[in-house]
Amino acid sequence: QRTAQGARHPSAVLAKFQLFTPQFREWENVLYLDGDMMYWASLEALGRVRGLHAISDRTDLAWQFRNPGPGSEAREDDLRRSFDLGAEAFNTGMLAYSSDLIRDDDLDAIEALYERFAGMHTNGDQGVLNLHFAGRWSRIPDFYAALRHVPARHFRVPKNEFRTIGRHFVGNPRVWDAANPWHAEWKTSLARFEDLDATRPQPPARVWSTWQVRRYWAYLHLRRALFPVVDGLAPAWQRLRRSRPGRLARRAMQKLRAR
Repeated sequence: QRTAQGARHPSAVLAKFQLFTPQFREWENVLYLDGDMMYWASLEALGRVRGLHAISDRTDLAWQFRNPGPGSEAREDDLRRSFDLGAEAFNTGMLAYSSDLIRDDDLDAIEALYERFAGMHTNGDQGVLNLHFAGRWSRIPDFYAALRHVPARHFRVPKNEFRTIGRHFVGNPRVWDAANPWHAEWKTSLARFEDLDATRPQPPARVWSTWQVRRYWAYLHLRRALFPVVDGLAPAWQRLRRSRPGRLARRAMQKLRAR
């Protein structure tokens, strides 16, 4: 296994670069998942994608390089000139891709980008892979691997109502720490994993149909689009509720429900 020259991150972090080496062409599709994830429904649909698909990080590319450090002005200028730093970035915790996108020189190109912007990376592998695949990735719906409560905030959904296929437990406490609310379930799943037979895969406990995925994805975007409108009407609605006609209307509705 190679590690980028002048690496400032653990080899376990930079090992993700190896996903784009020719040896992975052995499989038609690859699905990579970080170790701090949990799932409650099938991910089989992600094994049929074409190209690279990932969860949005809900940040721009500039956020991936927030550690300029002393004497890095030239690298900052190079980064701004060479890439659109306002472009949306993806999270590398879940990567679904077809192996035909792999080029023979991908690893060399990725490592060269790592060294070119050495010391500026916010999350090790993530910024570099975003540069390498800039404009060449497609978004997976956030509910496939919700980043804590980020998608709930983004789509203006109460966090306890946001439905998910999976969660990505970034930050502390980690899911394997006893202080994490999901730790007990994670530990139970880990114990069951030890007894799984990879040659006899079990049917998934739950499968989201294509229709369910599309419908919920559309609902989330509609909610985000309408929220500013509804939020702007809230003061007027409250004034109407407190007015005499509003009070009379509420009493009439209460009487109807009581019958």
